[in-house]
Amino acid sequence: MHRLIRASLGGALAAALSAPAAAGPWTRDAGQVYVKVSESLYRADAFQDASGRVVEGVAYTGWSSAVYAEVGVAKGLHLQAFLPHSVATNDFDGVRFRSARLGDARLAVQWSIPGLDFPQALRAEVKVPLYDAAEPGGAQAESFPLIGDGQVDARLWISAGASIPHTPLYAFAELGYEHRSEWFVGDGLDRAFVDGVLAAGQIGATLWRGIVLAANAQAVVPVATDASTKGYATVGPGLFAPVGAGLAVEAGVDFTPWARNSARGTQFSLGLSFSQ
Repeated sequence: MHRLIRASLGGALAAALSAPAAAGPWTRDAGQVYVKVSESLYRADAFQDASGRVVEGVAYTGWSSAVYAEVGVAKGLHLQAFLPHSVATNDFDGVRFRSARLGDARLAVQWSIPGLDFPQALRAEVKVPLYDAAEPGGAQAESFPLIGDGQVDARLWISAGASIPHTPLYAFAELGYEHRSEWFVGDGLDRAFVDGVLAAGQIGATLWRGIVLAANAQAVVPVATDASTKGYATVGPGLFAPVGAGLAVEAGVDFTPWARNSARGTQFSLGLSFSQ
């Protein structure tokens, strides 16, 4: 049972804390920069297995400190990077097992098709684990939480958005496909994964002095059911509040109404961003 809990809750950390808010369809031009440092907390006390059964008996806490950046390199073309450090704890009836290490880095290139009169973009992304999922070893290894699945993934996204005329509202939606490889860093855990369909979206309103209040949603749905591949859906509010000189405070809360091979918990995030 500890092996199942370790894999499922560890997968939840990777899903919740290693997936930064992307640029959406707004691609940065050459010389434009956006950088955010953030802290996120994910908390869960149960997970849902592949059959839909809720398994209880462990408290899970995951913290992630991260840097996320977008850098424009040409007109309608930018690069993205995300680097997290995660600290995760499983608590079995008061006995705690903790893992602390770098997590899943994500690298991406995004391009907007020139000549179209609405925000749109194509984005190619790769996940690169900065750890070996087989560690720590030893007799109690299965009790320690995983930081992630420990293998390379590739994603392809298409994104489109619009401002709603005569209102302060905007919206965007993204659809994608995720290929889950069996290229592990280090020894790995000798597991196979199935691919997934991706979806994300946001609707928001620009309020007083550039403050933006938004509702966010995202989902990863595996193309088949197995014992290893996680799926989940999250929804929640977000806030963007400028504080001057290109700086802004960003905050959010995300709930997990559906999960498969993953936890159903809550994430809280707070960050400071700079853009120019």
